[in-house]
Amino acid sequence: AITRSLGGLLAGDPAMTSEFGRRAEEIGRRFGHPGLEALGINGVARAMIVEGDAVNGLRMMDEVAIAAAGGKLDPLSAGYIFCSVVCASQSVGDYRMSEQWTEEMRRWTANTPLPYFPGRCRVHRAELARLRGEWRDAEREAQQACDELRSCGPVDIGWALAELGLIRLRLGDLDGAQAAFRESHERGRLPHPGLALLHLARGDVDRAARSINDALNDPPEWPSREAPLNTRL
Repeated sequence: AITRSLGGLLAGDPAMTSEFGRRAEEIGRRFGHPGLEALGINGVARAMIVEGDAVNGLRMMDEVAIAAAGGKLDPLSAGYIFCSVVCASQSVGDYRMSEQWTEEMRRWTANTPLPYFPGRCRVHRAELARLRGEWRDAEREAQQACDELRSCGPVDIGWALAELGLIRLRLGDLDGAQAAFRESHERGRLPHPGLALLHLARGDVDRAARSINDALNDPPEWPSREAPLNTRL
């Protein structure tokens, strides 16, 4: 049920995400497995956010994340919950909530016996540092994320490279930004809005407008925990 709920989220099918989330929640409650119950609630909450009810969806996610932080869930379930709440809050621009749970996840990870893979988490931390204006720290975090994700699938490394390009753009390193965006594109991810912003920074307004309009008119077709396919989000 959890696997199908996640599959629904990545496919942009909130009805499927919610249906199997509720099934998992009920199974977890029936058999006394709080981790499974929390994962099910998480699926229902993610579906609510995709359908536009971000306030109540994030509130539900906050509650299960508090249970994870309080040691009430098994480590595997807790790690997934932390990842999901950071992805969800960042996807709707609630960066204060995202930063709070990113720091809590960092604290929790230091005390868990499971070896969590930090690459995707680092991309989130890099984005938060970029938004705070801590661009050198953001660049180091994004570069490390790229190094850690190169052995993974093209979608994750393309995402990390797109973030690295945005950071270099803020630093005024236009050539470095172009190199990151080019590799991101080669890895199968169209690195917008960064690429359009690069064209704009170089004074090519027409190209910037065309490229961002093309991206809006032809949405990307890669699965994402942050912005599910084929949805308004």
